[in-house]
Amino acid sequence: MYSFLDAIGDKKISTIGIRDIDVYKQSKLKSIELVTMNIYLRTLRASFTKAVDWKIIRTNPFTRVALCPIPQKTPQFFTFEQFDELIQTIKEPWLLQAIYIAAFTGMRRAEVVNLRWKDIDFTNGLIVVGSDERFQTKTGNRRVLPMNSFLIRILHTMQIKSTSEYVITLNGKKVREIWLSRRFKQYISKMDFDKSMHFHTLRHTFASWLVQTGVPIYEVQTLMGHSSINITQIYSHLVPQQLRNSVERIVPNDRLIHSLLQIENVNFTNISE
Repeated sequence: MYSFLDAIGDKKISTIGIRDIDVYKQSKLKSIELVTMNIYLRTLRASFTKAVDWKIIRTNPFTRVALCPIPQKTPQFFTFEQFDELIQTIKEPWLLQAIYIAAFTGMRRAEVVNLRWKDIDFTNGLIVVGSDERFQTKTGNRRVLPMNSFLIRILHTMQIKSTSEYVITLNGKKVREIWLSRRFKQYISKMDFDKSMHFHTLRHTFASWLVQTGVPIYEVQTLMGHSSINITQIYSHLVPQQLRNSVERIVPNDRLIHSLLQIENVNFTNISE
């Protein structure tokens, strides 16, 4: 892999400056995506911060380097019709079960495959997603997700037959993330869908369906576990009709409309005089 030192040369860490980092960025961006570049920059920034902590260097040059701006993309999602076609096509029960959980909770792939029965509260209809000694969530934060009645019924039926501590299993063993992704993509490749769709599209689908059915964006933020409303705003383009219905709520009644029409020819520029 083309490394930081390949770009700037074998230099003393104390002599590395912003110009070196810019050289690295420009060379690296020829072969990787902006998102990946930002991951590398964050990793290097953390490494140099540790060097400051150890008093190897006095300052961290990466603290003055901006991450690459990422153009905001409209998230892909399955329509209700596409989702129905998808589940009618898939044959493996374990894959269908994983799809249901992701689409109706917004859980990430790693969260789905690491979900255990002890994390499900059937009495209150809740799923607890959190980190432990076996699994670390993306944000490290614990969140509690409500289940709809359909998912509760599906999971309850699965639990009766289960012999594993994990919810999604194949031949009695926990399904690996790579198995889940590959098998899902194999189905997508054979269907008349956008070929760039993948398992994470189900998380976007969950949020998109919520927004389209009128769920407030702040509630969607909570359900998705987003740290900022700015992240959730990428779904706001899906609510134009909902917003249209909202402004219709302040349309005057017939009596007021009649009164307003009577004065429509008034010269409003003279009102302030």
